[in-house]
Amino acid sequence: MKKLVILAAILMLVPGLALADMGLMNESSLNDVTGQVGITINQSLAASIGGLKWTDGDGDGGTAGAITLDTIAINNGWTADAIPVAIPIAMTGMTIDCNTTGGVSSLVIGLPAMVGQITVGNIYLTDGTAAGLPANSLGSLTISNFDMTGSTVTIMAH
Repeated sequence: MKKLVILAAILMLVPGLALADMGLMNESSLNDVTGQVGITINQSLAASIGGLKWTDGDGDGGTAGAITLDTIAINNGWTADAIPVAIPIAMTGMTIDCNTTGGVSSLVIGLPAMVGQITVGNIYLTDGTAAGLPANSLGSLTISNFDMTGSTVTIMAH
């Protein structure tokens, strides 16, 4: 128990020691300091959506209809295992910076370098109430090699 108390006392001194040498800097010292503005975020993405359904209640000629996109996946392909596993999209280099141009300030989000695919397992046409059946499937859809590299989103007041 005595050792634990001593260890706790030593650990309480560590933050104070880290700040012990902080002091004012003069102009010549500041000339040697460099810094970076903004942040960079790296992440990965493998998402799935059970389904997406759009229903037209009055349809063509008053008959209701719906289109359902079933088993939606956003990833970088699948493993070749007996039970395939989604390969995440590596999203590297997302940046967030502040900018002022012509007196207008904005937040600029540089989208990360990411290449992947979007797949839809089945596309069904139904009457809007029944579940999609293989017999009324229009097939599947794959959008591959979409690339967001170099894209930005700018947010500003108006």
